Amino acid sequence: MANETMFVIDLGTEAELIDLYSWPNIKDSKESLKSTILHWFNQTLKNDGFCGDKAATAKVVVKSKCYALHLTGPRSLKDYQVQLPKFLNHGRAALKRIVEIQSEDAKRAETAKAKGAKPPKKHWDPRGVGDWRFFLPLGLPLINQRSVQFFHYPPIRLLETNRDYLDDPVPKRWEELLVANGVKPENVALYEAVMDSVPVGASDEEGSAKGGGMPIDDFVDYQKSQVELLLGKPNSDGFTMPIVVYGANPRKRFWKSYKKGFPASVQTADTWGIKDPQRVEIRPGYTTSVVAMNHPYSFFMDIQTKKGDDFIPGVTGFWQAGAGKMLESLVAARWQKQMAATPSQDPIAVYKDCQAYWGTLDDKYVPAAKPQQREAAAALILHQGSLDAGVTGTWKFVRDLETSQKIVAEFKQNGAVKQESLLPAEKASMINDMLKFLCAKPS
Repeated sequence: MANETMFVIDLGTEAELIDLYSWPNIKDSKESLKSTILHWFNQTLKNDGFCGDKAATAKVVVKSKCYALHLTGPRSLKDYQVQLPKFLNHGRAALKRIVEIQSEDAKRAETAKAKGAKPPKKHWDPRGVGDWRFFLPLGLPLINQRSVQFFHYPPIRLLETNRDYLDDPVPKRWEELLVANGVKPENVALYEAVMDSVPVGASDEEGSAKGGGMPIDDFVDYQKSQVELLLGKPNSDGFTMPIVVYGANPRKRFWKSYKKGFPASVQTADTWGIKDPQRVEIRPGYTTSVVAMNHPYSFFMDIQTKKGDDFIPGVTGFWQAGAGKMLESLVAARWQKQMAATPSQDPIAVYKDCQAYWGTLDDKYVPAAKPQQREAAAALILHQGSLDAGVTGTWKFVRDLETSQKIVAEFKQNGAVKQESLLPAEKASMINDMLKFLCAKPS
């Protein structure tokens, strides 16, 4: 192509990159470090939209154990020359912080031993599960992102099994919610610049496990530098792209880090609550709209019953709690899309408009005015509520969205759904109660 340009980005030494890219990702893998770097950066190119007529190519060149990335494609690739080295430098600082945390653990243990006291809880892998690994948010959009998602930490399977930061129930669920709000499927990744507060992969239960938990308060400098990087350049009016914060621990950490940047009326509160969009000063002189939500996985927890370690696909024993979480998530995804389009909008007013669009279910159900939205939310609950997630980390939605939409259409036409239209584990009476509740006209 006539407009193609080639850019070179120095990545660092082999020894550094082994740690930065958690190589080998999979134990005993024969994949080279060079191929591992390309695996993740090709995902970044794809997620940043460099495909089709904007396609770009990347290759890694090694000289004297120093690695460089050679990019060929549109001129906008030059932004990687700024963003990628900063991203990797933040990883270097986080790796250093991990060494410090482990050293601090050892010193506290030595002090306690000298005093004859009980050993204090370690910050690094306090339960001794042994599967904690450094894991940067590799493969995500880095220059064309439209919003930032502030989470806790990544599941280790994204590194050791899936090798894709977005191949998991939480991002897949959120992508479908973005599409339901009008985002084109090919653009959903642009809204998924994930800022995991702890750059450490571990098993699912390590986030807030009793006697353990990820050390979210030990990586404040990493969090701040990475958030500023992902926010990119503010627009001409001084507004950055929006941030959505997910889950209790990330919300508390975000509040502590940026409390002084919140409006004065909010600063005096004890904490910052969910569904309370605000304008915050994160970068001096600029404005960022933020909103906090429950963790997206809490929908799966609420909508399904549990038996042992496995979810029973499609059993909607607690559908009312799940329905509330679904509406909350749909509202947040719409807010994310709307604020990304025009960051200077009033985030509170936009949030209220999004609630009117989808409806709310807190203490009281306030359904959406249009039946299309009520039915769309019901279909998403039937679809996403059918998650089958096993202890091995494998997962799938048992019932696709199209089938779920047909079930809602059957209810709309006949006033009830037949048992044969449902999954074997489901009770038609329960599903019909749910659809009657969700699809009812506003009073």
